[in-house]
Amino acid sequence: MKGTIINPFSLIKAGERPSADAWLQFALTFFLSVGIGLFLTGVIFFFAYNWVDLHHLAKLSIIGASITASCIGAIFCKKKPMAQQLLLLVASVMVGVLLAVYGQAYQLQSDSGFLAWAIFIALWAVAADFDVLWLVFVTVLQIGVGVALGGTNDIGIIIHFIFLALIGIFAIVPYMIESIRERSRWFVIVLFTASAIFTIGEMIVQHYKDGLGALYSITFLAVALFYGWKKRDLSVMTLGFLVVVVEIHELTIEALLFTGTFTIIGSILCYVWFIKKLRQMWNTPVETTNKKDDGNAE
Repeated sequence: MKGTIINPFSLIKAGERPSADAWLQFALTFFLSVGIGLFLTGVIFFFAYNWVDLHHLAKLSIIGASITASCIGAIFCKKKPMAQQLLLLVASVMVGVLLAVYGQAYQLQSDSGFLAWAIFIALWAVAADFDVLWLVFVTVLQIGVGVALGGTNDIGIIIHFIFLALIGIFAIVPYMIESIRERSRWFVIVLFTASAIFTIGEMIVQHYKDGLGALYSITFLAVALFYGWKKRDLSVMTLGFLVVVVEIHELTIEALLFTGTFTIIGSILCYVWFIKKLRQMWNTPVETTNKKDDGNAE
């Protein structure tokens, strides 16, 4: 897997003894990541402290030099995928800083700044195939769409289905097509969590009564159940159930207090029962196989 670093602590937990090379590779990656994080932090604070004293051209030149140096470093680090990915991450973040400085220096509107940022770093995200860089791209893209469509009434529908499309691209498609690399579990969880938070926020704020809330919750629940069932991930399935519970609450909020309360409590109890049965079903084949193997051995 491209740029994958084996964590020695995971090997220890699995009962394996990590080698000295594994520890060295882990240490190099860790300190490189910390160094890049400190570099980006230093750039931000440098501009914050010297903003008034620096000329516009000086600001843009420093940022441009940083982007150029990061790209050149990434080109010469072909044999070190992790370093290459981190350098492209630095370049992508600096593009956002460049657009922000340029917009403030020349008093430009920032409505399309995030969308331009996402467009400029899209090719780097594809080339690096780095989950952290993909997360930056997804975040910038969603903010850009939200800012660009802030005055429209259909922004909730658009962003909701953009989230579902991203989940399909990064979670469902890699599972269906073996030739595509599967994403890290934390990245998939972040996508599902962000989608669930946005969906819940939209339902609470908008108080949908025309079926949109049901459409949101049903589509998200279907995707969460499909992925959670195939990957045996209860956390994703729980997020889908949480969205449905909020939708039930929104539908029964104007009903009698006891009716809505009992409906939500009943839904939670049904879900707990479902999860308990699901865990038993997932664990039963393994236990049965082990018993058969023990019997044959005897």
